[in-house]
Amino acid sequence: MDWLKEELAKAAADDSKKPIFVQNHYPVTDTVYGSDLWGTDQFSDILSQYPQVIDFSGHSHYPINDPRSIWQDTFTSLGCGTLSYFELEPGMVYGTIPPNADNACQYYIVEVHADNSVNIKMYDVRTKQFFDTEYNIETPSDPASFVYTEERRSLADAPAFKEGARVVVEEV
Repeated sequence: MDWLKEELAKAAADDSKKPIFVQNHYPVTDTVYGSDLWGTDQFSDILSQYPQVIDFSGHSHYPINDPRSIWQDTFTSLGCGTLSYFELEPGMVYGTIPPNADNACQYYIVEVHADNSVNIKMYDVRTKQFFDTEYNIETPSDPASFVYTEERRSLADAPAFKEGARVVVEEV
């Protein structure tokens, strides 16, 4: 913990506007998808002192293309998904390990620009394609600019079918 505090302080002193990348195995509790079950509170107080921290964590095997895989509040946190097999939260129809769970191989490509903005692209190795959604962090050092917050849930449109939509069963 002392080492982490020292390194973060040094990085922030070098340039407080630049993003600081942190990587750890378990996500900080109650940040990204799966951190409620697989998280740790060990780093929360330290990372919260540095809004420019972009923390990458793993362990959960949850898909990165789930919108809950990025979280912003006092810093930015991303769940890194899996290169092995998918896992989901309890209570899903097929349980925590879905059918074809081993069809998993996702990762992030991170671009840092001269203005300190960060663009994070999601890539699926199996399909050899980028996902349509990208995460853009315009000003990592300014929490007022964060868009991947808990508030986005209440601001998002509820899913809906188009008027006249219908289900068609073609083969049983």
